[in-house]
Amino acid sequence: MVIINLICLAIPFLIVSRQLILTTIVITGFTIMSLYKKHELKMIIFIVCLGLITWILISQFRNQSDAYLKKALNIQDDCVLSVSNMQIYMYVAINYDNFNLNVDELPQHYYGTKSLFPLFAFTGLKFIMPSITNAASSANKIIQVYNTYPIILTPYLDFGGIGIVIYMLLIGYISCFVEKRKENEPVNILLKSLIKYALLFSFFTSYFANAAFWFYVIILLIGKLVFFSKIFIKSDE
Repeated sequence: MVIINLICLAIPFLIVSRQLILTTIVITGFTIMSLYKKHELKMIIFIVCLGLITWILISQFRNQSDAYLKKALNIQDDCVLSVSNMQIYMYVAINYDNFNLNVDELPQHYYGTKSLFPLFAFTGLKFIMPSITNAASSANKIIQVYNTYPIILTPYLDFGGIGIVIYMLLIGYISCFVEKRKENEPVNILLKSLIKYALLFSFFTSYFANAAFWFYVIILLIGKLVFFSKIFIKSDE
């Protein structure tokens, strides 16, 4: 088990994936906080510091020259900060621009196809209705390498302002439902950590409209059904 955990921790570093490393750090931190609530503040500070340090360090090992980054990220030559460190600011700034671009160039609403994209992916409807799926999974970008969008973009493109209200209410209900689950079950702890992670980075993306996010949720629920359900556990009586 220890070897498996070490391999899982090593994979993000070996593939030099900043997002995967950040995901591992944050979800691990939330899981530890669920088990040791007395140390929540310390863990939050630790996660923030470790996440920033890791992001900066991994950025240095991505083997991307300043010339390439400046061209890809559209950064001017007279930028005061280093190109690698400038990326953090750019992700925040471009996020607003991507939202405005998609709102301004919206020809018509998508009426739920963007919010329900995970359903298209899991049921195979994306192969039956490729045109609808392509529209649901695509979005305009100011710069191609910046694919960050706030969580409110998905419901807005579907139904406008009313879509944002309904979408946020549903996410709030799901979060509340998960938070009230038993705290002593491993699967519930992981589900809570996953939800918190999705909410923490909701400024940059809508994980709730991401098929991979719901894949994790489904796998955890299947694991709970198999390993923690009384149906599959023989009684000692």
